[in-house]
Order: sequence, then structure tokens, then C-alpha cells
Amino acid sequence: NRRCMLKNVDFYDSENKPWSFIMADINNFKQVNDKYGHNQGDKALTIFSDLLNTVAINNGATAYRYGGDEFAVIVPSDDERVVSTICDEFDKTLMLYNEGNKLPYMLSASTGYAICGEDGLYEIPEIIESADKKMYENKRLQKEMIS
Repeated sequence: NRRCMLKNVDFYDSENKPWSFIMADINNFKQVNDKYGHNQGDKALTIFSDLLNTVAINNGATAYRYGGDEFAVIVPSDDERVVSTICDEFDKTLMLYNEGNKLPYMLSASTGYAICGEDGLYEIPEIIESADKKMYENKRLQKEMIS
């Protein structure tokens, strides 16, 4: 959860260890709840969480539920290639899951990330806010591509 995530971020920060922050949001989650019900929405959250957690663990990172349909990943690296690889792997994992399962909806995500120390970002709230803004920009771009 968010509290545990913030505690772990504080640890990386206080120990001057490199870290990055990924924010991930389920696309069209409200429509899943509205059209298929809250039980199906809960199932979507669980599937999304499990897939994100698997990708995170496979890359030495840790995933957390941030709130609602938003999730966070703490990556113990300040290498942008590592962080972008995790985002790309998660997108591919969702695509493969959708191909192999017969849910009445598609699971997809918008992600954004920020790297501690990059672009003058050193404070935890600024890093989280930067990743959040990038995530919402990616969400907006995805909607434009569909329209």
C-alpha cells in the first residue's frame, strides 16, 4: 500500500541509494465497474496487480497499490533504460494476458516514471508528482490515438 511504499522510498532516499518511481493506472477502469459490476472491477484490480507485481519482481523492483486503480513501482536504479524496460515489459505482459484470456474487456495501462536526481528531481513529492503527470500525459495520448 501507499504507506509501505513511502516508507521504502524514504529508506532509499535517506541512504542515498539510486531509485526511480513508476506510476501505473488502469485504463478505462470506471467503465469496467459501470458495465460489468464491482466484482469484475475487483477481479481487474487483482489481475492487474498480480501482473505488475510479477514484472516488478522479475526486474528487482517492488510494486504497490497507490490508491484506487493506481499502482506504483519503486525501482532500485537510476538507469532510465531499466525503468523504461519495466514499463515496456508490463505493456507486453498485459497484451499477452489479453490474448490468452477471455475477459469481456481489455486490460491496459498508462504509465509514467521519474528518476531520482534527473531533471533536478530530488524531493519525494516532486518525483511522485512528475511520474503522475507523465502517466496522465500518456493516458491522454493513448486516448487521442484511439479517437
